[in-house]
This record gives sequence, C-alpha cells and structure tokens, in this order.
Amino acid sequence: MMIKTLLLFFAFFTGLTHAFAQQFVKLHDFEIQDGKFTYSHLVSDGNYLYGMTNSGGEFDKGTIYKVKKDGSEFVKLYDFDGANGDRPYNSLTLVGQELFGAAFKGGTADRGILFKINTDGSNFQKLVDFGIGNDGELPNCTLYHLDDFLYGTTYSGGGGSGIFFKIKTDGSEFNKLFSFYTTDVSSPNGNFVFDGEYFYGASFNGNGVSNSTIYKIKPDGTGFMNLHNFPDELTNTNVSPNELLLLDDVLYGTTIYSETEQDGYVYSLKTDGTDFSILHQFVQQTGIQPRGKLIFSNDFLYGTTSIGGGIFKIGTDGEGFENIFQFNTESGYTAFAGLHFEDDTFFGATLYGGINSNGTVFKFSEESLSVNEQNTVEISFYPNPVKEILQIRSTMALKSFRVFSASGNQWMNGSFSDNYSLNLSQLPPGVYYVSLLLENGQNRTLKLLKE
Repeated sequence: MMIKTLLLFFAFFTGLTHAFAQQFVKLHDFEIQDGKFTYSHLVSDGNYLYGMTNSGGEFDKGTIYKVKKDGSEFVKLYDFDGANGDRPYNSLTLVGQELFGAAFKGGTADRGILFKINTDGSNFQKLVDFGIGNDGELPNCTLYHLDDFLYGTTYSGGGGSGIFFKIKTDGSEFNKLFSFYTTDVSSPNGNFVFDGEYFYGASFNGNGVSNSTIYKIKPDGTGFMNLHNFPDELTNTNVSPNELLLLDDVLYGTTIYSETEQDGYVYSLKTDGTDFSILHQFVQQTGIQPRGKLIFSNDFLYGTTSIGGGIFKIGTDGEGFENIFQFNTESGYTAFAGLHFEDDTFFGATLYGGINSNGTVFKFSEESLSVNEQNTVEISFYPNPVKEILQIRSTMALKSFRVFSASGNQWMNGSFSDNYSLNLSQLPPGVYYVSLLLENGQNRTLKLLKE
C-alpha cells in the first residue's frame, strides 16, 4: 500500500507540467494591495467568485474581492481598516445581491464584527460590534442563512466559551440563543450544516476537558447535544476539527491533527452521535493537515491538505483515496480554504505561493468525460428560478439525484422513475445544486435558484 501511495505521489510530481496545463488554471496571483493569505473558501453567484483575504490591502487588515470564473475582472470590493473589521478567517454568505460575513477582530472593541456588503462593493454596513452591549466575542464562523435570519457562533464571550446567535439580514434583532459556558463544548468555529431540524457544528475545545467536539443545536437555541468528544493525546493541541459536510444522516469532516500524530484524518459520524469512524489517516507522502471543508461530487469526497499535498478524493466508505493534484510554488500552496464545486470544476484559493508569494485563486477539473461523450448527452431543466416543481429533460436516462445548498448541505436525494421532475417546494429560498447520476455512471451538476 505504501509503495502504491509513493508511486502515485511521484507520478503526480513528475507529471505536474502536463496536469497543470490540462487540468489546473491559475485565475489570479494576489498582490499586497489585492490582499494576501486566504483562509476562506469561495462562494459563487454563477458569474463571479467571492472571497476574503486575512491580511493585505490598503490597511493590511484583509480584503473582500471578486473574480470571474475564467479569471477575468478581478475586483477588490473592500479594504478592512480595523474599525470596520480585521482578520476575517471564515467565508462569505451570499443572499441575493448581498454578501454577509464576520471578521474575527476589529470593530470598536477590537472583538470582531458582523457585516454586509453589496456584490458590487457598495453599501458596506457593520451590523454588530462584538464586545459592545452583547455577550459574544471573536466571531469565528461562516454565517448560515435560514429564512430571514443569519446564524453563527463566537469563539469566546458568553462566560468565555462562546455563544450561538442569530440576527436578521437587515442587522436588527440580534439575539444570543445559547451560551456554551454551561456545556462541555468550548470555542465553536467554522460552518454550520442543517438537516431541517438541527444545526451541526464543531469546536476546538471542551470546557474543562480539553477535547475537540462535534455538537448539534436547534435554531431556537434548544436541544443542545454534544455528539462526539475527540480523544486528545497530543501535546499542547487538540485534533482541531474543520468544517462539516452533511450527507443523508452522516456527518463527514477532517481534523488538522490526529489523536497521537500531527497529520490529521478524515472521519464520519452519524447525526445521532453513533458510528464514529476514521476513514483515512493522512501521511507525509501524500500531504497532511487538511484545513478546509470536504465537498461531495461524483460519489467521492474532495478536499485539500495544507502541508506537502494538494487536492485529494476519497470514497464515503474510506476506500479509493487518491491525490489528484499536487500544489507547487507556481500554482500556490498551503490550501487552508476549502473547495467550491460548480460546472464540473473545483475552485479554490491558497495561502501562499504564486508570482508574489501572497497566494492564488485557481480552478481545477478532472477529465472524466471525453468531448464526444459530453456532447452526446444533453440535459436541460426549467423553470429557473423555481418555486415548486423542477422539470428535467435528458437525452440519457437518469438514475438518481442529490440536491445541495450552496454551502454543501444535502437537502434531498432519491431515485428517478420515468418522470424527471423534483418537488422543491419545501426548500428555503436560495441557490442550490442538483447532482444527477446518469445511466452511464457519470454525474452532471445543475445550478438553480429557488424562490
């Protein structure tokens, strides 16, 4: 197994020129004024990709930017200046023509802010100053949009262990729903996934037990449950779980570290807290310490490693691990941000590398279908936007479907009979992706707007 892994590693390294030319395209090299050091994954409106840098820009506090999916029209939308935010670590949330996000530091008390800004860069508004008249500090979250509210967590405050909050998209009705101080969960971070009843999240620490955890909680702040405590046998650190992915009733994620090593692993856990399983242990030869969230496509989980690796894929059962791209100095390296998948293409950003050593934005595609095969299958769908029934037409038989939100949360799945239509009336408004499994075993992904 080790010999096979090493051969795969060297094959990718020696064949990098071909792979880089055929599959990998660098969309942007960051300059200091653009921003530098991207921790957050990209979001898309179908035309532009939107992201944030952690530093750089006019005040060296980070920036908000957009770039077209072909790499053209890079635009810096905003420079964080300290008073209006500093050091954003997480990702933007797109709602209509507005982007919402959190900056870990900055604001009046330098304890972080929530903000919104139009997709054209206009009308930046600070929605919340943490540490001023509220009980949260240091927001370390990607906001989750549900109905008219945004939900998130702070890393600290609420007695020192962080809080769970909601706020309306107009900035009104900020409400602390839950304090983690009374639990064995501390320092929540990253994203939420939602199954229609519970939010699921990860934390760096436990309160007094020094364990990383996975937990769930209802949108009204009730029903809190600690689902899993990660063993903590490392020196001066926890396993540090990253953002989550939800498929059916199973949570998938990665950890930066392992229970006894500094390399990390892929794991799965049922939403009731049972059946925890380590699916893959990372090793130096194929990259270690993954930091971004996993995404699901074509029956595989995809992610990135931050040290010595690149882009990998693995089956949901832990089989078939493969490193499918190796980062280098030119492409950018140290991928802390997770991937975004759209139009059969992966989009992402790196922390370092590129021409200016400030990181890059890139796209990458697997060559799974030949041009002739792609051209012989025609798929269309209507209406778009859709309120209730989505009609799908295909020149090849369709076997099954999965419906994902733009954040990667699976909302629906099932098999087709003769009628290629989906009732989407129960989905909240927003952007969704429909992954279709074709009769020939290939997948196609459609993007739609639910009204």
